[in-house]
Amino acid sequence: MLDIPVIGRDREDAASIVEKLRGRTIAATFIRRHHAGSADEHIGRYRLLADRGVKTVFVSLPDLSGPEDVLRLAPVAAAFT
Repeated sequence: MLDIPVIGRDREDAASIVEKLRGRTIAATFIRRHHAGSADEHIGRYRLLADRGVKTVFVSLPDLSGPEDVLRLAPVAAAFT
């Protein structure tokens, strides 16, 4: 599965990222498409997917601009190691 999630430090940070990225797309639509939220929310979503049989998720952050951005994935990766 390919996922392009917006992962923020918290919901407010995720909302800020959405505002930077959404362009002319309605915020609520962009949030749904990218499952915008915190790492904990993504962990919960990935656990649900695992329960439904998903074995692998390829993740591409839509706002990746440097190495520090990859660190937002650390809690998600740690939850599945």
